[in-house]
Amino acid sequence: FVADHYQYLASIGPIALASAGLVTLSRSSRTLQWPVVAGCFAILGFLSVLTWRQSATYHDLETLWRTTIATNPGCWMAYNNLGVIQFENGNVEDAIGKYQQSLGLHPDYPEAHYNLGSALLQKGDADEAIRHCEEALKIQPNEPDAHIVLGNAFMAKQEVDRAIAHYLQALQVRPDDSNAHYNLGTALKQKGDAERAAQEYEKALELERDRQP
Repeated sequence: FVADHYQYLASIGPIALASAGLVTLSRSSRTLQWPVVAGCFAILGFLSVLTWRQSATYHDLETLWRTTIATNPGCWMAYNNLGVIQFENGNVEDAIGKYQQSLGLHPDYPEAHYNLGSALLQKGDADEAIRHCEEALKIQPNEPDAHIVLGNAFMAKQEVDRAIAHYLQALQVRPDDSNAHYNLGTALKQKGDAERAAQEYEKALELERDRQP
């Protein structure tokens, strides 16, 4: 997994020792001062090139996760995270493939299960979406995102009461989730409860306004 930042603290000791050695060497002989200085600049230049090359990995999140997978094919989290980006970009089939690869490496990863459920629901497969979300909840009970996707899947099947139950469970865990409030409002409206639906819509809008800078 990507963990370059863990190396920073560990590098302090070797860098300090190398610096002290170079200073001692330069002080031991005047004839060595300029070669030592030149060597330091050469090392700095080399490290700068390496840093520039490594920084390309972090150009954007998609590049980051693709690079992670290329260097560490067993990183199940990277497949899931790349799938999320592909799903957000509208590449649903590619996202499904990445979620499946993530689960192939780590079958008990709840986030990949409900993300796969969301993508399958987008493709119209509500039953498989429900199966994966229920699997996610077996692994991690009360996961709000799994409940939201389950609610969406039951709405797609016109099982409004079951959808409402899952939206409410999501809000018990994460009461400030605007999507859950909005979707609950839609379900209540479909049930004919216009007053409660309006309250949920207003709550969703209020939460979205609070998030704006």
